[in-house]
Amino acid sequence: MQSTVKQNLHPESEVEINKLINIKLTASYTYLSLGMFFDRDDVALPSFSRYFLERSVKEREQAESLLGYQNMRGGQILLQTIVKPSREDWRGGLDALNFSLQYQKSLNQSLLDVHRTANTHGDPHVSPTVFTKYSSNLCMFSRLAISSCACIVLY
Repeated sequence: MQSTVKQNLHPESEVEINKLINIKLTASYTYLSLGMFFDRDDVALPSFSRYFLERSVKEREQAESLLGYQNMRGGQILLQTIVKPSREDWRGGLDALNFSLQYQKSLNQSLLDVHRTANTHGDPHVSPTVFTKYSSNLCMFSRLAISSCACIVLY
């Protein structure tokens, strides 16, 4: 059944937004796993734990924001199963930050896919709303990861 408020939301854009929602929820779950790993008594790196737990909350909030956006546009929300994180053990903070940087790059690629699909179908609303709200994360994360890695190497 199609929503009565749906207008100019191309089905492919709707699919890409749903993919992004599910990727964000998976990212939140993965960062939660990372945060709890660094909180363990045999690892005990509270700053890493706090950082990854904050990332988890941020990714979940972004997913919730996208869910609201999809509803506002009259799109149908299709949630998928959240898969277990690909790793459960880390060699240390640097290893986790490197993993996280690669993960953020894949999240950024998903944003680019939404942007590209919206532009292809001439949707003037999806692209600026989604892209400008979430695209600054990779730049911010890259700066933080580089400075964190430098601190780890120095100590």
